[in-house]
Amino acid sequence: MVARTVTTVIDPERCIGCGECVRVCPSQTIAMQNGKAAVTGERSLGCGHCAAVCPVEAVRVEALDPGSFRFHSFD
Repeated sequence: MVARTVTTVIDPERCIGCGECVRVCPSQTIAMQNGKAAVTGERSLGCGHCAAVCPVEAVRVEALDPGSFRFHSFD
């Protein structure tokens, strides 16, 4: 696994403590602390799986371009 700078940010005000981001993180960058998700690791793939599964959009990976997640219909 390639170690990369962690750019994951979790908004504790939005986090509902579901743990989905922890479950899908291949780098174990995120852990539960006091009932909320928190960035605890020192490495990250920057893959965005955590942000993709968050039901309340509390997780953000700043290394990813938000525009790359906009999709258009294939009519």
